[in-house]
Amino acid sequence: MFELGKNLLIDDRRLSNRILAQWMIARGQNRYPRRLQINSKAFGKDWANCFMLKLGQPIMHSRVTFLGQALRSESWSPTIPLRLQDYNDRSLVRVASTKIGDLVTDGELIFSGGRATHRSRPILYRSIILPLSDDGDTIDGILGAINFREMTAARDGYRAAPPPLEIVRFGVRINA
Repeated sequence: MFELGKNLLIDDRRLSNRILAQWMIARGQNRYPRRLQINSKAFGKDWANCFMLKLGQPIMHSRVTFLGQALRSESWSPTIPLRLQDYNDRSLVRVASTKIGDLVTDGELIFSGGRATHRSRPILYRSIILPLSDDGDTIDGILGAINFREMTAARDGYRAAPPPLEIVRFGVRINA
């Protein structure tokens, strides 16, 4: 636990709480921090689980301006800033971003969690998305953070999909 302000204690065991604390420090007395006030070094090792978006219209046209190392897929490229719609529906950045419309409407941070796929593996995740604003009032960006772990049969009752059925016809193997 660490103190943030006079009456606010933050449980620092959870990634989302540590990210929230840094966001609150960055915003200072403003309603929302600006993108430039987000100092990656202040997040330390947690920065690998963060992402940033520049909001677009519609929301699926929002640009991913930063994607932490832990959130990247095997095919990720730093030279091509992708829009949200370019990511797989079950990818971490997409599932964590499903509530952006609510965040923009309400102006409040959102915690969420659930199941997703990361690097072709089933996972359980928790995320937080926080508003950013270059003018201090209009939400035009998102800071997000996602932590996750792979699902297992022993811990989660998860059963992997059976291997594809192999069919042999006329001497040619066809995977179904």
